[in-house]
Amino acid sequence: TFNGCDGVPIEFDFIVTPVLEVDFIADTILCAGEEFPGVNFSGNVPSLSFEWTNNNISIGLPSNGTGDVSSFIVSNSGVVDQSATITVTPILVGCTSNDSEFTITVKPVPTVSVVPLSQTLCHDEATIPVDFSGNITSAIYSWSHDDISIGIGTPGFADIPSFTATNTSLVSETSTFIVTPSFNGCV
Repeated sequence: TFNGCDGVPIEFDFIVTPVLEVDFIADTILCAGEEFPGVNFSGNVPSLSFEWTNNNISIGLPSNGTGDVSSFIVSNSGVVDQSATITVTPILVGCTSNDSEFTITVKPVPTVSVVPLSQTLCHDEATIPVDFSGNITSAIYSWSHDDISIGIGTPGFADIPSFTATNTSLVSETSTFIVTPSFNGCV
């Protein structure tokens, strides 16, 4: 208005976008060699895009990316859990956002070494004890075998103690042992 005269009105808007947020993403715990299923990000506003960073690439995920996280096989070549924090940032031009974080924890998978590996014995001869070891000192070793007639039962845990080998048949008996290491839920 000026000097008692009204001009032509003009209409315009202020569009205020809320603070951008990423929908909740649950933490994940896996054993090395398992598949992380991936994450499809979503948020509180339509048409968001997403950027993410990873602070521990040893689990098999790159240090950063855009969009969703695809499935991948997790890795951990060490003997302790590896945790990666993935920080997700929702993006909409010109707007501030609240980052969201989730973790992927990868537990190590135990290995096993056997000493001695195989033995050939006569009836009524004592076996050499079989010792198990591996990359994780507190791993548990469970074992079984397929012919209990040789003088030792099945299943067992930890090292195989010396026992007296038996064979009352007229042919050589072979018993195949299988030992499985486990630690913290990973086999």
